[in-house]
Amino acid sequence: MRSSWSVFKVLFKQKSRLAHRTFGVQLFATVVFSLIMFFTTAAAERENLYPDYLQTAFILFGLLANLIYLGITCWQNEKFNREQTWRLIPMHDSELYLANTISSGFAFIYLDLLL
Repeated sequence: MRSSWSVFKVLFKQKSRLAHRTFGVQLFATVVFSLIMFFTTAAAERENLYPDYLQTAFILFGLLANLIYLGITCWQNEKFNREQTWRLIPMHDSELYLANTISSGFAFIYLDLLL
């Protein structure tokens, strides 16, 4: 029988790639939003408020990225559970489902650590 650990590693690798993409998009959106706010603010206010804009944008886009990542991960989990390819692995269905669920949880925690 195939061990649950090896299946977990493969699934976590797939989901961590999505976490890296989500973090990259979130970081890009934060920088663009901060630059827009920097150039639309008056020069006198710029010196004091720019770090606040950056921090606020990072937190808000981080929360949005977490929600989007959660939705995509739920969709991927359902897709994974319906695929017949994974059923070819000589494992019980409950072990496969558990490895999928745990890898999703760890990938979400990994994304939170990135943010």
